Amino acid sequence: MLFFIINPVAGHGRSVRVMDKLCAHLNVQGVEYDTAFSMRPGHTVNIARRASARGYDAIVSVGGDGTLRELLEGVHGSNAVIGMIPAGTGNDFIKSLGIPKDPIKALKIILEGNRRTIDAGKINRRMFLNVANLGFDAQVVNTARRIPLLRGLPAYFVATIITLLKLKLVNIELEHEDGSFTRHEILLIAVCNGRYYGGGFHVAPPARLDDGLLDVVLAERFSRLRVLSLLPSYIRGTHLKKNVRGLSHYTCTRLTIRAEAPAFANADGEMSVETALTIQALPSAMTVLAPAVE
Repeated sequence: MLFFIINPVAGHGRSVRVMDKLCAHLNVQGVEYDTAFSMRPGHTVNIARRASARGYDAIVSVGGDGTLRELLEGVHGSNAVIGMIPAGTGNDFIKSLGIPKDPIKALKIILEGNRRTIDAGKINRRMFLNVANLGFDAQVVNTARRIPLLRGLPAYFVATIITLLKLKLVNIELEHEDGSFTRHEILLIAVCNGRYYGGGFHVAPPARLDDGLLDVVLAERFSRLRVLSLLPSYIRGTHLKKNVRGLSHYTCTRLTIRAEAPAFANADGEMSVETALTIQALPSAMTVLAPAVE
């Protein structure tokens, strides 16, 4: 039996309409299922924790990356299997798994039952599946959530332009896993498990979900003009091939970020204002229903 957790505010209410379509499809096929609605921030964690103890075949998120993040926290440490129906604003994490945006096609993958074990990450006390970031791109996420009517890449593109007008670099110190320290004046730092964020920005093309590593993309001392010039390649995922001054990429299992002043931080859509972040990889953290790796 399947258990669906629906976030009714995901995608500006799109998740409820998606679940109606899923129910009609499941009923025709005679598939048994239960449902529950997440009514407030953190509620999905509690629902998932209770559901994981009941032995469902899979616990399925109907929402966006934030709903998935809470589902992960609720089932982590159990034997629960997670399914994903995209119905949020960005739906970025599914792209790294090859799950289609169409909810009925995504449901078909769940019913096929192919399992993959993948990594996750931890940022201070929170877990994340896709990306944790600090600086410009976290501010973009915060702005995009306040834009009515738009979702996906158009919402994040508009939010990028709005945020760019108020551009402010952040001074940080990085403590690397080998114990060394470096200082940077950054536009952004993104610590990625998945490859995409922001409704489709292909930020970390080399990232793999099962390598036990996090991919760090660091952009420092960027002007407004340089941000605009790099934006098309950032969307396409070709930015790391261009040897752009101030843009670097590396992998790690642990990283500590300390900011001189409070800055926006984002973990799969959950926003906070931070001065210190410790981020670490959680290898083989969960089992998901997804297409087989080719």
